[in-house]
Amino acid sequence: MLSELLSSEERIRLLRYALTTAPVTVTEAARAVAVNKGLASRYLALLVEEGYLKRAGRDFYTIDDPKTRSLKAFLNIEALDDKVHLPDWAIGIGLYGSWATGTNASESDLDLWLLVEEIGPETELEVARLERDLSAAMGCEATILVLTMDKLAALREEDFPFYMSLMREAKTLAGESLEP
Repeated sequence: MLSELLSSEERIRLLRYALTTAPVTVTEAARAVAVNKGLASRYLALLVEEGYLKRAGRDFYTIDDPKTRSLKAFLNIEALDDKVHLPDWAIGIGLYGSWATGTNASESDLDLWLLVEEIGPETELEVARLERDLSAAMGCEATILVLTMDKLAALREEDFPFYMSLMREAKTLAGESLEP
């Protein structure tokens, strides 16, 4: 089933579009990802059959369930794979928030965490450049949460709900993870 869903670049583009845009029509999907309407129609019908979308008239909607969120999270990581690299001056980099959980929509920002030894003016400048470059590459706003192990410990004490959410959602893309 997954091999059929991911069997071509066109299908992957349609899948990404359909899972992040709601509602979507065959015509909109075909135009947005530059494929013919026949392919878009057959593929959206396949996504309905496989349980990722539901149809209401001409509109298709994402089914919000663990299976769909997992597929979206996988596609998000794949999209970031060749665009997010661990800078030489960092210890680890990863994803959190809606992109990590597979709940992102077309207007969602990209939340990344970056683990460093220490935060200084040069680090802040490099992070700003990285945010700018990733925003341009991904076509959405990228926000980087810069952390040290001390800052992570302070976050645990000062904002425990956010800390727990971060630790639960965080997906390491390169380097060391946030886990102690």
